[in-house]
Amino acid sequence: MKIILYFSLLFCLCSCEKLLIEPNPSNTNEAVFEQLWKEINGKYCYFKIKNVDWNVIHDKYKAKVNNQQNASTFFNILAQMLNELKDGHVNLHIPNTNVTYSYYTNQGLFNGYAHNFSDSVLTKGYLKTGCGTKVRTAILANNIGYLYYGSFATDLSSDDWDALIKSFSHTNGLIIDIRDNGGGSVENIRLLVRYFIEHSTTIGYTYSKQSADPNDFSTYIPVTVAPSSIYYPNKVMLLVNRHTFSAANMFTAAMKDLPQVTLIGDKTGGGGAGPIGGELLNGWLYRFSAMAFCNSQKQDIEVGIDPDIRVDMTTNDMAHDIDTIVEKALANLSR
Repeated sequence: MKIILYFSLLFCLCSCEKLLIEPNPSNTNEAVFEQLWKEINGKYCYFKIKNVDWNVIHDKYKAKVNNQQNASTFFNILAQMLNELKDGHVNLHIPNTNVTYSYYTNQGLFNGYAHNFSDSVLTKGYLKTGCGTKVRTAILANNIGYLYYGSFATDLSSDDWDALIKSFSHTNGLIIDIRDNGGGSVENIRLLVRYFIEHSTTIGYTYSKQSADPNDFSTYIPVTVAPSSIYYPNKVMLLVNRHTFSAANMFTAAMKDLPQVTLIGDKTGGGGAGPIGGELLNGWLYRFSAMAFCNSQKQDIEVGIDPDIRVDMTTNDMAHDIDTIVEKALANLSR
């Protein structure tokens, strides 16, 4: 009798546990579609800025999905849905393949914009090798310092940055060139900004979406940078183009607010958020903008930042290894 009661109780407990645990969702196209849509619906931070009604997008693309579609067809439908966001931080990737959707690499951000950068012109006309191919320095005409920082994913130590900025201490002005800088670590923003401020400075704010409610956002959280013991006191020209994106775009916003800094070139590519990612039920990987960064006036920078001085590189200048944008910066600093 005790044995019978024991197994009866065990059966009841197991049955109750099964009732409390939701079954694993099925790995179907329709389930994967709903998973991706819901993840973005609850956490994506730029629906309002992009003027996107995500519920309308759901109905538009859900009607195109069925469980009989092959992977290629289904991937293209998800990519089309993601493309509605027009966001360079939005990606979809099938692991162990070269199948990827990216608004950034698919050139969506760059349509209608001149490139306004030539590495060969820059190298032949102006530069010497510095701390690596992505960090290069020179002293140009009229004792103007020049720093090319090609990627915020290129990490230099604090000591390296100290030595580099000190090397410009005798110059009459400084050009910082972040054209074609696609971003990287936001910590490098702090490392570089600190040489151009004299006191603790709020360079911007972050906020994030809290739920599926379209108006449910966190409060603004200030992003503050402490100054370095090394301060560069002279005027700075910051060179940007449409390929200046993500962390480089955030750096642009921070520097634009400083009185001694002038932006020259073209509108940046935007990318004002920290992205998050995850894995879908079928193993595909996704990423999208979640934690937004805005400037010190609490203005979003997702769609890009306009320069103070708009300049395009000319074909004639490039043919003679002359960088039109660098020359404009030199002219402004040499006055």
